[in-house]
Amino acid sequence: MGRIKKLSQLVVNQIAAGEVVERPASVLKELLENSIDAGAKRIDVFIEKAGKTLIKVVDDGCGIEADDMLLAFESHATSKLQNPEDLGAISTMGFRGEAIASISSVADVAITSKTEDAEEALRVESVLGIVGVPEPAARARGTTIEVRDIFANIPARRKFLKTDNTEWGHVLEAFQRVALPNYKVEFRLHRDGREVFRLPNADLPIERIENFVGDEISSKLLKVRPLSNTSQKYGVKPGTDLSSTVVGYIGAPELQRPGAQQMYLFLNGRFIKDRVLISAVNQGYSEFFPSGKYPVVYLFLTISPEQFDVNVHPAKLEVRFADSRLVYALLRDAVALTLSHSKAAPKIPVNPHAPSRMPEQQVLPLTDVDRTDLESREKQTQIESLKTAVNELYERNREARSRPALRFDEGHGFSSKSSGPSAGTVAQNAGFSVGSPEHGFAEAPGRSDSGPPDAMSREEKPEITEIERQLSEALNASSKAAKPGVIPGNAGFAIDNFIQVHEGYIVFETPEGIGVIDQHALHERVLYNKLKKKFSAGRLESQRLLLPILLDLTPAEQIVFRKERETLEKLGFQFSHFGGNTFAVQSTPVIASKMDVPDFIRGFLAESEDRDESDVTDAAFVDAMIDMMACRSAIKMGMKLPREEIANLMREAEFSSESVYCCAHGRPTRLVITLKDLEKNFKRR
Repeated sequence: MGRIKKLSQLVVNQIAAGEVVERPASVLKELLENSIDAGAKRIDVFIEKAGKTLIKVVDDGCGIEADDMLLAFESHATSKLQNPEDLGAISTMGFRGEAIASISSVADVAITSKTEDAEEALRVESVLGIVGVPEPAARARGTTIEVRDIFANIPARRKFLKTDNTEWGHVLEAFQRVALPNYKVEFRLHRDGREVFRLPNADLPIERIENFVGDEISSKLLKVRPLSNTSQKYGVKPGTDLSSTVVGYIGAPELQRPGAQQMYLFLNGRFIKDRVLISAVNQGYSEFFPSGKYPVVYLFLTISPEQFDVNVHPAKLEVRFADSRLVYALLRDAVALTLSHSKAAPKIPVNPHAPSRMPEQQVLPLTDVDRTDLESREKQTQIESLKTAVNELYERNREARSRPALRFDEGHGFSSKSSGPSAGTVAQNAGFSVGSPEHGFAEAPGRSDSGPPDAMSREEKPEITEIERQLSEALNASSKAAKPGVIPGNAGFAIDNFIQVHEGYIVFETPEGIGVIDQHALHERVLYNKLKKKFSAGRLESQRLLLPILLDLTPAEQIVFRKERETLEKLGFQFSHFGGNTFAVQSTPVIASKMDVPDFIRGFLAESEDRDESDVTDAAFVDAMIDMMACRSAIKMGMKLPREEIANLMREAEFSSESVYCCAHGRPTRLVITLKDLEKNFKRR
C-alpha cells in the first residue's frame, strides 16, 4: 500500500493559514484589503481582546453576490483573477483567494453581505472549518466579516500568541499600514467597546499622517519634490514621465530614529518591506545621517503593475522589480533632491535642558571609584577655599591701596597686575616663594627686608601662618597624587604620560611597550560598570530637568511605553502626560546626563517591542538597555578631550573593581604593541 496520501482540504487550508495567518493582525490585514478592493468608502473595525476573541470589519463596499457566498470559503476562489495573464499585472490588494479559506480553518468566521441590487442580505457561518447554509439577514449594502476565537482549534498555535498589549500593537500597526495610503477612505477603530481612532476621509496624505504621528513629527516632514528630466537621466523611453513615481513626505535630518519602524514605503497602495527600497532611502540620507540611524518617511510609489511581481512572499510584503536599479535610483534621487532643496543640513543636537539635582532624591551608596572622585573633589574644594581665604585676608589687611592685590594663579603662584613691587617680591614678603611651576609656590625662604615697610609679619597675623600651612599641605598632597607615571592599579594605565591621537585614541607607555586606548569603548565600559552597580542597588539616581523634554509617541510606541514605564523609571527617568500623543520627560539619570534622551527612549521602546517577539528575559533586556545608555552617554570618537578629562577617565578605569578590558559589546578597550613587536618591525631583531 502506497505511503503517499492526498491531504484533506482542511489540512491544506491550515497549512496555508500558517503562511497567511500568523496572528490576529494578519487576519485584520487580509480583511481590510478585501474591503479596499470592494471599493469601500467607510470601514469600521471592532477588536476584542487584541483580536484573540473577535475581529470584526464592516464596510460599505460592493458586497458579495448571493451565488458567491459559499465560494468565498473555498480555497483559491477569487473574483480578482480571470486568466493566467492577469498574474503579470496585479492591481488589487488581494488575488490569491486563500484568505477566507485559511482564516476559517483556524477560527470561526461569519460573513454577512448585500449587493446594491439584492433584496436582502445573506449570512453564512463557518464553525471549525465546516461551512453552513446561507440565511437571510439585515444590513445595508456592503460586507461584515466576523472572526472569533482565532486558533481555538489549534492550541499549539494559540500558545505562541503574545500578551494582549503586544498583539494589540501589531493590530494597530496593521490598521495603520492600510489606513495611511487609503486616506480617501474613512476609518474607525474600536477596542473593547471604546473608539480608538476616527479618521475622516482626507484630500492629502499628510492629513492622514497627522492623525497618527501628531504635530511634532508632521511639522518636520518635507514634501517630496518631483524629479525632472527623467527620460534623459534614467535612460528610459523618450516621453516617459517618471516625475510622479515617488510622492509623499520625508523627515528632516533631525528626525533620526534608532530603527526602521517609521519607514513606511507603499507600492501602489500596498505596504512593503523591500531591502532595495530601504537601501535607496538610506543612501539618499547618507550625507545627513550617521550610520546606524534611520529616517522617518512616508513614501508612496506608483509603478505599472507589469514592472513588478508581488507574488513572491506569502504576506505580500516583498516584491521583485523588473528593473530594480531604476527604482533604486528614482527613490534615492527623490530623497536627496528633497533634502538638498530644503537646505537641510546635519545638525548637532543642543540640549537646553540643564539639569538640577532633586533634593528629595535618595542618594545611592558610593562605589570605590565614586568615593575616590568625591574625595578628590572635596580636596579640590578645600584648596580653592583656602586660596580664597588667603587672598581675602591679605586684601582685608592692606593699609595702602597702592599695594598690588594678590591673586593666586594656578600656573605661576601669586601674581599682581598693578604697578608696584614685583609678584615675586610681594609673595616673598608674604612668606611664599614664586618659582615652583608644578603647584604655584615652594617653601618660603624667610621674610625679605626689601619688602614694603607696611608688610604684615607672621607674628602680627598668626591666622595667616595657619592658612599658609593648610594650603601648603593641601597643595603638596594634590601635587603628589598627580605625579606623572604609571599609577599602580588594575589596568596599568599611565595616567599622566599620554597623548591623544586622531581625536579618538589615547597612546601611552607601558612596561611591555605601547598601549592604545579606544576612548569611546573605555568610557562606555566605565559607565556600564557604574550603571549596572547602581541599578542592582535599586534604581538609578535622577536629576530634575529645568525644562522638560517633550516627546511625541506614535500609538504603537505608546502601547510599549505604558508596558515598560516602570522599567524606565527604575533607569532614572520620570514622566508626565502632556496631552494627546505628547509625554514630558521630567527627570533623567544623573550618570547619563550627556545622553540624547529622545533617541534613547525611542531605542528602548523599539528594543522592548522586539523583546516580546524573541522572549528575551527581563534581566537580559535591562542589561542591554544599560549597555545602550552607557554607549549613548559615552565620549564619542572624533572628540578632542582636555588632558584632565582623559586623566580622569584613565584613573577611573585604573581603579575600577570590575573588568575594563572590553566594552559591553565585546570590543577591546585597549591594545598593546610590545617592545618585541616594535623591534621586530624595525628590524632590530
